[in-house]
Amino acid sequence: MWNMEDWPRTIPFGNVTMQPDPIIEGGKIMWVMFSAGSPRHRSMRGGTYFTIERENSDGTWEIVRTDADADTM
Repeated sequence: MWNMEDWPRTIPFGNVTMQPDPIIEGGKIMWVMFSAGSPRHRSMRGGTYFTIERENSDGTWEIVRTDADADTM
């Protein structure tokens, strides 16, 4: 975990630093890394840090998980 004094200024908060594979089969583990603040810093009350979405056959996207879901830890 980074200390704010040591945070590399070249990595803006919210940037994905390791992209997941574009297609993930059901039941498989997906890895992604992104820069974020501490979840204990409650500046996003009622919001979410990330979503997992599925593309529907008509091209629209559906949110299937958020950081509030236990299986996204």
